[in-house]
Amino acid sequence: MTFDDVYDDMKKMKGFNLESVTAGCELIVKEITDDHVLVASVKDGKELKRDVERLKKIWANLSTGDAVHVEAVLKNAGERRNQYETLFANLPYVKVVMIDKKKHIKLESDDSHELGTLKRL
Repeated sequence: MTFDDVYDDMKKMKGFNLESVTAGCELIVKEITDDHVLVASVKDGKELKRDVERLKKIWANLSTGDAVHVEAVLKNAGERRNQYETLFANLPYVKVVMIDKKKHIKLESDDSHELGTLKRL
């Protein structure tokens, strides 16, 4: 699987209300282009563009098979980094796991839940 495959799956979530990895931070996917994903917070309506280069960086780590702590990968890069986690976690082949009381995402070998939903372990 390549990042392009993953990004094609993210494109299918346009218009979806996504359950957030962080409680109370649900998202709506508004727009997906070659360089960003525009999401809006369900709570306050604030729209933010999520950079594709950051998504690629997360994918490079996730595709190794290891659990990924997104905050560490992005080096605390900006507000609402949980939105990046949420975009990945709502893919059917990514699950949310807790390691040392910190949220991580992990690639599964097959689809374990429906597109636009979370699976937590």
